[in-house]
Amino acid sequence: MTSHADMTGSVMGTVADQEIANLSSKLSQVSDKFINQWTGVNLLQHLKHNEGQLRQFIKQAEDQIESLKGEMVALKQQASSSQLAVANQESQARDIEKAIEQARTTTEQLLFQKEQWEKQLVEETKQCGEQKELIEAQERATRQRLEALNKAEHYFKDIMALEFRKIDGDHLQFVFTNVDSKNHDRSFYLTIKIDNSQYQVTDCCPAIDGIPEMVAGLNKSNNLMKFVVEARKKFKLTTT
Repeated sequence: MTSHADMTGSVMGTVADQEIANLSSKLSQVSDKFINQWTGVNLLQHLKHNEGQLRQFIKQAEDQIESLKGEMVALKQQASSSQLAVANQESQARDIEKAIEQARTTTEQLLFQKEQWEKQLVEETKQCGEQKELIEAQERATRQRLEALNKAEHYFKDIMALEFRKIDGDHLQFVFTNVDSKNHDRSFYLTIKIDNSQYQVTDCCPAIDGIPEMVAGLNKSNNLMKFVVEARKKFKLTTT
């Protein structure tokens, strides 16, 4: 009669044998595959195939490198062109800044000149106004003197029968008529001149008394009308 332990040992031995057999079969398959695929003709074919793929990969890599080199050259040229363009733009910007600064300076100078011209115009306008007022005042004074001279001329000619004659350039002659009651047309005259701002009597007909004193008074007072009236009175005395 077979015991339980004997049966168990028999089963385990069978299983172990089967596992060993399976392992041996797998090892044999692996060995055959290695020997058949990785040795001899199969290995050479595999290596050639891989070499072709490797060469193709290297060729693609070289082509890609050349393409990248071309792109790099293009980028460098573009960068150089960009740098040149930037340099030109910077130069133009500097020129524009200089032009703006020059224009600003010129504008400031023109504004300063404009202010100076405006001040000068105001000053000249003021001076012109003052000169205009002075001229108008002189014109008024001249008109007044002309009116006075016209009145004096009327007085001398019509009342005193006096005529003025300019002779020898710097001599002025006073001619009186209507002095002698017996001969109204008879002429009485005296001639004066101015020398160094002083009156001098150079001729008197007929002679009258007190000429030096009369001339001294004339130079002191500069009142020519008084001198003329006094001379007429002196001439009148010569007829009596």
